[in-house]
Amino acid sequence: MLDTWEQVTTQDLLERLDREGGDAGVKLRRLLVLTSPGVVRLDLAIRDWARRDQAVAQRLRRVDNRRMDVLRSLFAAVCTGPDDIEARCLLAFSLLIGNYSITADHPGRSRDDVVELALAQLGSPSAVTGARPASNSPA
Repeated sequence: MLDTWEQVTTQDLLERLDREGGDAGVKLRRLLVLTSPGVVRLDLAIRDWARRDQAVAQRLRRVDNRRMDVLRSLFAAVCTGPDDIEARCLLAFSLLIGNYSITADHPGRSRDDVVELALAQLGSPSAVTGARPASNSPA
């Protein structure tokens, strides 16, 4: 069962990500689309099982580390340093896993709109440097 989980939720997904190509931003968005509610439900079940079984916990750690390595490679394209890369990876991973567990409303916006905004913030070079867009209005 764990072999199938790892193959479907990690190996197959990452192979598709590479095969379809694109820049880091495109791949991050595609990763979110490919991480369906079914994949997340399975992942959450494995995470729950890992709390009670050390062998499953070790397998989950290995898979999570592989996933984080992929995120690190994507964020390295837009981030300026290792601290920024690591922080964005954790936020993106949390978004991928937690998105389907959060049921809050977003007044005036759809969930997809808010997820897109979050991804834009995570991948934004101006967010990386702290620079603000030019504005014609006084501060």
